[in-house]
Amino acid sequence: MIDHDVRNCDYVKVPEPLAETVDASIVGHMERYYNTATRPIPGQPTLIYRYMKGVGFDVHHDEVTDIEVCRAQQSGQPVIGGNVTALLFLNDPDKYVGGELYFEHPVELEVRPPSGTLVSFPATRDYLHGVRPIRAGERYSLLVRYTADLRSR
Repeated sequence: MIDHDVRNCDYVKVPEPLAETVDASIVGHMERYYNTATRPIPGQPTLIYRYMKGVGFDVHHDEVTDIEVCRAQQSGQPVIGGNVTALLFLNDPDKYVGGELYFEHPVELEVRPPSGTLVSFPATRDYLHGVRPIRAGERYSLLVRYTADLRSR
């Protein structure tokens, strides 16, 4: 069951020329961190999400499964593949209250990093995460997925 009040964030697709600039800025960091080639996925969108007051994102994982496809269809969100998630925070946490990115597995962690912070993690069932509801203001973040050979890490 999906709580549409909690998983109802707005998004826009980043135009291709700008998405290529984003990839050029992020991929090197990802390759250094994961110590393996990281590749953009042709034709897959880069998204900017806006979380408004009352909006968050239920606990989920980023691996594409039938359940995730169903959730995306119900929420109107695009299905994005790849095995590595990159999340770039676009505004500072003093612009919103709540909106913490949290992980429940494999570790318990909650972050509200400053603008320009890149958070990356494997897009697998092992990395359960969500976004706490916004209590005031708006949170903006950029999401893109890549393919990388994580077995070599």
